[in-house]
Amino acid sequence: MNKTHTTKRWLSALLAAVMALGLLFTAVVPASAAGSLSITISYSDGTGFWIAPGSRFAVAADAAEDYGYEDSFGGGKTSALDAVVAAVAAIYGEDKDAVNEALKVSGGGISDFLGHGYNFIYLVNDVLPGDTPVTDYELHDGDSVALYALQEDYADDVLVWFEQDGQKITSIQAEAGAPFEVTVKGIGAFGWGDWAMPEDSYAGAGIVPVTLEDSGLGFQAGRLGDTPIAVSDANGKAVITLPTAGKQVLSAVEWDSDTGVAVITPWLEVTVVKPLAEEKADAKAALAAYRNAADYRDAEKAALAAAITAGSEAIDKAADAAGVASALAAAKAAIDAIKTYAQLTQWWESPPLNPFWHWVLRYLLFGWIWMEPANVAWFRHYILFGWAKKA
Repeated sequence: MNKTHTTKRWLSALLAAVMALGLLFTAVVPASAAGSLSITISYSDGTGFWIAPGSRFAVAADAAEDYGYEDSFGGGKTSALDAVVAAVAAIYGEDKDAVNEALKVSGGGISDFLGHGYNFIYLVNDVLPGDTPVTDYELHDGDSVALYALQEDYADDVLVWFEQDGQKITSIQAEAGAPFEVTVKGIGAFGWGDWAMPEDSYAGAGIVPVTLEDSGLGFQAGRLGDTPIAVSDANGKAVITLPTAGKQVLSAVEWDSDTGVAVITPWLEVTVVKPLAEEKADAKAALAAYRNAADYRDAEKAALAAAITAGSEAIDKAADAAGVASALAAAKAAIDAIKTYAQLTQWWESPPLNPFWHWVLRYLLFGWIWMEPANVAWFRHYILFGWAKKA
């Protein structure tokens, strides 16, 4: 990897300092505020995700104006600049001097973004806004804004993303231990000019895991791994194997490309599931242990065994993990409908009868054999003397 890029990797000390500063103030972060739009904001500078994708902010239409900036809407509508200000305020706290020092606006655009100068771009709903400055771009409720600080002095960073079957992806499902393939595609950060890279496959991208960390400011940050788990080939294809089930986030960095130009880090959420055979085995084991056959009468034992057999067959026929879960739930519901011995005799053990008539009914139905000696004695006592108490 390019040494310049290596030195830029996840500046943990600086991030800790920024977080410490932010903790001194109340951050403008995820909440619902009257008159605000709910906007998803992320921020990456190529060394990591300082604000992880999916972080939701309440962005007011006058957020920029509150910090001394101006957009084209004068606080009447929410601009992309309002979202940028909300993100910077979330990192640095609500101290206006600190925010104004970190973010400078000139001529409708960002002239200094967190010390990166003009090297800044933004995307709205994964689309480059062309030459529309942040002061003029109107946001709507539910929009997603991605902020990027570029690493190259001439802003020739490559904006990359992942694809499968020709479609851009930000989340996928994979089976633990089973290889899957993605294609890394890229385009010049600004996407225009003869010098800009046209949209094409990106070779030499290192696929790295992203470790999510609590920023301490109300949102998560993401630290890029140092070593790739896969590298894209000449056609931009990378084969990835994730051994452990669970949630995993992947990104890409410049690793072995011909240009050595920094990439704008993408975000891919991978839900890693157990191998289907293992899912089915676990489900059938859970079904078999769901109820104890000893709790049922013989007739219900047969029904229980039939329900388990039918459920196991349905699990075997499932085509994926969701089908397995559905078959297991249906089988459990069928078993729940089969009454245990305790459920069948519940009305009898706790009948809606007073104790005297309870034992009279027991005697008439089952005879003395069902009556314990102490209860027989009580019953006889009541027959002999109970009438006298009422007389």
